Amino acid sequence: VSIKLEPAFKIRGSLANFAPRRTVKFELLSGDEDVSAGRVSVNGDTGRFEVQYVAPGSYILHATQDDTSAEFPVNVSGADVSGVTLSLVGGVDVRGVVRVTNQPPNEPNPSAGRVRRGIINSCAATLYPARGRSGKTYRSKPGEGEDISVPGVMPGLYRVNAQCSGV
Repeated sequence: VSIKLEPAFKIRGSLANFAPRRTVKFELLSGDEDVSAGRVSVNGDTGRFEVQYVAPGSYILHATQDDTSAEFPVNVSGADVSGVTLSLVGGVDVRGVVRVTNQPPNEPNPSAGRVRRGIINSCAATLYPARGRSGKTYRSKPGEGEDISVPGVMPGLYRVNAQCSGV
């Protein structure tokens, strides 16, 4: 096993819109990997923070406190990074409408002696955190033509999965 030693740097900044003296969780994300923020110190009164032992690279610095969060892209390259401001904000409602564009064809219904049309009777839209990281999954279950309303979605990137079923 060969290990290459690399210098480590710090990311320094401040939190905006934070609640003093309450826990803040930091994550350092690189592509689909959760690199984790090895050691983070936060001043509970001022919101100033320092992430230590960061290898050179491009990251997304993510902070969460209660029902608020923030993300900020950071590029660490040969020196400490200072002046990062993470502005914590609450979730937003994500809205949309279910539209089925490829209805099943009319089918004969031999028992009733008539033609039966496939009917979509329920759909589910699910938002999953992107970048392969864990986090809250958000769901909505509207019917065809109904509004989707997914409340309290935290800032960040998500994958969307929509599934409909019918009779």
